[in-house]
Amino acid sequence: MGKKQQILAVDDNSISLATIEQELEGEYEVIPINSGVRALQFLKKEQPDLILLDIQMAIKDGIETLKEIREMENCQDIPVIMLTSNANKQMVLKSSKLKISDYVLKPFKKRELSERVGAVLKRASEGQPAGNASKRAPSLLDMENQSKGKSLLDLENENKGKSLLDLENESKGKSLLDLENESKGKSLLDLENESKGKSLLDLENESKGKSLLDLENENK
Repeated sequence: MGKKQQILAVDDNSISLATIEQELEGEYEVIPINSGVRALQFLKKEQPDLILLDIQMAIKDGIETLKEIREMENCQDIPVIMLTSNANKQMVLKSSKLKISDYVLKPFKKRELSERVGAVLKRASEGQPAGNASKRAPSLLDMENQSKGKSLLDLENENKGKSLLDLENESKGKSLLDLENESKGKSLLDLENESKGKSLLDLENESKGKSLLDLENENK
């Protein structure tokens, strides 16, 4: 049996770290570290296969930690998955400029973390560079639907066979994040706020087959 791939998990919440270990330890070697400062010290000596990095941490948050990671020798291309909550949308937008491979919304849904980790490591093994999240940004939609208790997988299952990634791929290569940044101040959240309490999914259902991307493009 070959050596397990090493995952560096960085989170100052002990419960989150325990959850990560429980979810991943059977398949990966998980190194739990409870601060950004200690993570940087570890990376001076070791190079893990992937980093799970919480955005909100005391003393040195995930954004600051990631900036320093990307400045370190041999750490520019380590895949990073950011761990975030629905209150951190602006932080996620900032982190997208620092070669993020994916986002996972906290609290973790069963099997979601291991599925995301597996997908990112697969892309890395195929030679795809870190930073693919800026082309997908799935957790932005997770955040907007958090109050409904729906995960990204739930949304895809409700979309009549067409996944959110399919919708993004149909939008001339632009991701939800790209479109939001280009939308002249009117974001997906703006559309929801302007729709008298209707959710993004309600808007899409009422739009005669038009996707969320179509709706946002029409409101520029």
